[in-house]
Amino acid sequence: MFMIWMMMRTGLRPAELSEMSIKDHENILTTRALKIPTKKRRKVVAPIRHFPILLDAATVVYRFLLSRTAYCGALKRAGITPEPGTAFFLTPEGKPIKKTSLEKDFERLVVLAGYKDVQACLSMFRHRFITYEVIVHLKEFIEESGKSRQMMTITDYESILKRVADKTGHGSVQSLWHYIDLAWEELGVWANTDKALARLHAFDQLFADGLQLKYELESSGKPLPKELQPFLERLADILAPAKEQIEGNEPSEKTCEV
Repeated sequence: MFMIWMMMRTGLRPAELSEMSIKDHENILTTRALKIPTKKRRKVVAPIRHFPILLDAATVVYRFLLSRTAYCGALKRAGITPEPGTAFFLTPEGKPIKKTSLEKDFERLVVLAGYKDVQACLSMFRHRFITYEVIVHLKEFIEESGKSRQMMTITDYESILKRVADKTGHGSVQSLWHYIDLAWEELGVWANTDKALARLHAFDQLFADGLQLKYELESSGKPLPKELQPFLERLADILAPAKEQIEGNEPSEKTCEV
């Protein structure tokens, strides 16, 4: 669940996720920044990009790191010697998980969720994240500048995409250009709803929190409150139309790589 949370909130590449170091995040509550190794730069050592996050997100990362430490301790008490290194994600035996294993884990989740004939891979979270980011930055730009679509220049678009590329680790804004058309389409959908994207993000997170609570209750053997399931179903109904509009127009890639 933390893997999916990271993909949704940061849009990082699976290889970047597998190579993040816990040593760079020991003071996450203070720094409030993720240090992500930027792949696809043809460099022996991936350059680190700093991804700022809010305190609530930093708390999620901190809780995960505490759980990781506790798990390694439980393995030792069970007579198993873990070799976690500095990796975020570990195998049941306490060894670092590779990128291919993370992707296989997600493939199994997709199948278990019933999506057997649908293309779904971790990189689609990256497409989703980039789409949202371009929409938000474009909306902010046109509100501050007062420009219409017809008045926008290549320089304007490049300034927007540069801000997004700083977060996503793209070496060039050229590979992000197709997101501009997607963003304009979605701004048309949301034109009469102020701060709709912010609300969509909030609903999305609330839904994820509800699922997390449901999982924790069921894992601990406690009964699920009867009021919770209709609440989650209602949230899903509210989210579905908006998310279909955005995610349905995201670019599909046979290789699932960005």
